[in-house]
This record gives sequence, structure tokens and C-alpha cells, in this order.
Amino acid sequence: MSYLPFLMPHTSGDKLRALMDRHYPEAEHLRTMPTYKEVETTPRKVLAMILLRAHFSIHNEYIL
Repeated sequence: MSYLPFLMPHTSGDKLRALMDRHYPEAEHLRTMPTYKEVETTPRKVLAMILLRAHFSIHNEYIL
């Protein structure tokens, strides 16, 4: 099983990443760009590209 936490690129996200690393050292962290401040404000197209790089299947409507 793979763990892919998608956390914000700020102090709270860093704390959560450290906690995840302790409990799930095999986890691969996904990050949005600091420009967007949080996952919720990241444009769908950007999220789709991040998820594609992590080998997720994405509907074409989010990529175009």
C-alpha cells in the first residue's frame, strides 16, 4: 500500500509531514506550490499535473 499525503507548503504542513515521516516513513509526499498557499486554492489543472507525476489517472477535462 502507498501513502501519498497531499499537504500544504507552510509551517502546519511541515509539521504534519514530519509526523507522517515518523509514522509512515515509506510515504511519498505530494506538494502544491507555495504560490497557492494551500491545496484548496491550487488550480485544478496544477493539481492534475501534480497527481499525474505521482502516477494517478486523471480525467482529460482537468488536464486540458
